[in-house]
Amino acid sequence: MSVTAMVQTMCPRCGIVRTDATRARCGIDAGGRALCGLDCPSCSLPIFVRTTAKVAEAIFWFGGRGDPRLPLELLEPRSGPPLSWDEALDLHLALTGTMTHEEGKR
Repeated sequence: MSVTAMVQTMCPRCGIVRTDATRARCGIDAGGRALCGLDCPSCSLPIFVRTTAKVAEAIFWFGGRGDPRLPLELLEPRSGPPLSWDEALDLHLALTGTMTHEEGKR
């Protein structure tokens, strides 16, 4: 006899969605915090949810898999003010290589 576990989460587009636990991917950081991700079964949007190591272990138990590509940086505490639009634009320009050397000295 096989047991199927369902995972329920909130998709920003579709609202509450349920899917099989085998479709979930989880990662646990050294501090015991976990991040689980899955693709929405309705619209395929990637969804990331912060959770505890116990919940992630339960998902593993029911067939979820570990994924070293999960952005565990999302678990890091946030500090400092949010980026301004100017800072975001400067970052974009620097990454695309369109910022001149003089502009980067500001």
